[in-house]
Amino acid sequence: MASLSEQPRKGGREKAKLEPRVRVQILSCSMAWCYVGAENGSVRGFVEKSALWGVYPHETID
Repeated sequence: MASLSEQPRKGGREKAKLEPRVRVQILSCSMAWCYVGAENGSVRGFVEKSALWGVYPHETID
């Protein structure tokens, strides 16, 4: 399970747990974190990039 956090840092307040194979919309990515929307965008937060499939380690998205 991946943690969906309010802030892009370890130990931040967790908003939700994302189960394996859940689909999220990637809104932006830095080198280590991605800002994503889940459940049709009603829940948004940060996920460590390494927990996502389909995003390259050095890829950034604005």
